[in-house]
Amino acid sequence: MAFPWPDGPPTAAQRAAFADATVRPYWLDALPLREPQPQLDGPNEADLCIVGGGFTGLWAALRAKADDPARDVVLLEADTVGFGASGRNGGFALGSLTHGIENGLARFADELPQLERLGRENFQGFVGDIERLGIDCDLELTGDLGVALEHGHRNREGHKREPEPPDNEQEQFLERDHGRNRDDEHEDDEGRGAEADLRPSLSEGVA
Repeated sequence: MAFPWPDGPPTAAQRAAFADATVRPYWLDALPLREPQPQLDGPNEADLCIVGGGFTGLWAALRAKADDPARDVVLLEADTVGFGASGRNGGFALGSLTHGIENGLARFADELPQLERLGRENFQGFVGDIERLGIDCDLELTGDLGVALEHGHRNREGHKREPEPPDNEQEQFLERDHGRNRDDEHEDDEGRGAEADLRPSLSEGVA
């Protein structure tokens, strides 16, 4: 397999470097211990039952309560809240629903304007709820940076984005050294970008 992936088994020195590593997602390992919520025991009734305590399930529960505070909402999670992909993310959030403009153009060209609009609305709602609920996650709105690893990846240069980005969004192409400096400026040493305090879910009345 090509660089940067290894083409052989790990060496003894490499194994020793990870000997004390904890096999647990960083975001969950960094959180303080908390008393678990009571398990569901026996039948229960609710206006809305959400299965899965990842970001999607938690946000759906919070939005349901915000739309109707009297609504009885129950969220079920088989393991720990954030146990799945939500607790194993890379610490960043993007407003793209198609994993990038190029991917969207290749697969959903006719629907891309609507998907871009929905993605922006989704991201704005995400940021708004973090502020409204006082979630301490060190959110930094730094934009996103795409890196070309090979010369063929540079064909986006000069590509006109469709649909045009809104006035508050800008695109800029950077050469190697410029991009390197930008990446260093926004590196998060503490790595808390995706650590979520889940207590607002409870204060909003989600069981």
